[in-house]
Amino acid sequence: MDTVVKILILSIVLVIANTAYIEFTQPDSPPLIDSDGDRVSDDVELLHGTDPHVSDTDGDRLTDYEEIFRYKTDPLEIDTDGDRLNDEFEIFVVGTDPLNPDSDGDGLYDLEDPLPLEPITLDSDHDGISDDDEKHIGTDPFTYTNRQLFTDSDLDNDGLSDYEEIIY
Repeated sequence: MDTVVKILILSIVLVIANTAYIEFTQPDSPPLIDSDGDRVSDDVELLHGTDPHVSDTDGDRLTDYEEIFRYKTDPLEIDTDGDRLNDEFEIFVVGTDPLNPDSDGDGLYDLEDPLPLEPITLDSDHDGISDDDEKHIGTDPFTYTNRQLFTDSDLDNDGLSDYEEIIY
């Protein structure tokens, strides 16, 4: 096959691929129109409230098809789980669950969790004080806290250092 014929065939394939995708459900039924070419028929888009003329209604770089059928995310919300991370970013960059604001179940939203896929992270900053204890005493669980501050102090004067109270 000569090069001109190959180019002609490739051009025809590209033209067909760039036109709206028409899905036939049964041989006797009329075709379902997909105006935006995202593999979701206009009728289904209207049922979901998405725009049948825009392949990514919410603008999060996931097509309406991917959101409705593949990832089960909300095609009308950029951030389905409300953790302030874009659905596409969670799926393809961080690897977190776009349906769960705390993908690893450690009590920290994915956005604020330095290790959002490691549920056993009890001490994110490795200072010997658990994240829960740091939240309780008002220190930052992501910034190293000098334990000496708590070892030397006894704010309630009960004979145990503040650090011993945290540990025990």
